[in-house]
Amino acid sequence: MYKPIQMWMLLLTAATCLAVSCSKSKQEDPETRKPVAGQLAVVFDNKTIPFSLIDSGYVVLRKDGNQLPYIKKFIKEKDKLQITIDDLTPGNYTASLYVDAHLEDNNKVIYREYRMDKQFKAGNDGIEVSGPTTSWKKDWKPHVVFTNETKEFYAYVPLIGEDPTFEIIRNNKKWTYFYIERAAHERKGATNKLLSGFSYQCSDCFGNSEYLYNKTAFKNWSTELANYSWNNGVIVFMIMDQETGEDIQYPYVFDRPDLQ
Repeated sequence: MYKPIQMWMLLLTAATCLAVSCSKSKQEDPETRKPVAGQLAVVFDNKTIPFSLIDSGYVVLRKDGNQLPYIKKFIKEKDKLQITIDDLTPGNYTASLYVDAHLEDNNKVIYREYRMDKQFKAGNDGIEVSGPTTSWKKDWKPHVVFTNETKEFYAYVPLIGEDPTFEIIRNNKKWTYFYIERAAHERKGATNKLLSGFSYQCSDCFGNSEYLYNKTAFKNWSTELANYSWNNGVIVFMIMDQETGEDIQYPYVFDRPDLQ
């Protein structure tokens, strides 16, 4: 049975899933694209990002009328991520799917997290969802993930500029300052015109918490992007130990709709 989790457990699972691949079961022979009863699966094929790039994933389940979340790690099969859902009590659910992947850009590993919400009614029927692609879609919401080799922090910033949110998980309290810059450009040939940009910085914002979620800092900027047709984005993330002056900076450039 699923067990209720607290928020700190959810965040720990998110960080752990990104650092270490979730368990992998024995591969089976190829099966038809028919949902398996009692399973929720994310399926990968030649229309999605390659399954070889998938590191891990998990699902957060919320039953209508009960906001207490339940979590389940995906199990990696031959060409899919799956969980069992045949032990859910009857009712309507929202499944928040999180799929973590690693991409390569100029020999550098770029971590990406794809997020999607799926509503369903608990029963014996299986549920199958097509995996994320490299194209700009409305179902899967891509986030770039910034972290260091020792996984002392994770910063999640949406590639979709119209989404104003960002999240930071801090595993080492020495990181007390952060800076985020987001910009949208119009690329035409050799020119790349800046259409709109905004930056936000904060010192000692965590307080006693190790988790920060913000949906207001970039709200006006994200709303403004509706007035532009942009096809190139820039995200800059910096985090600092204010006592020693140590800082880590990450500039990230991407194209829209080709997220590779």
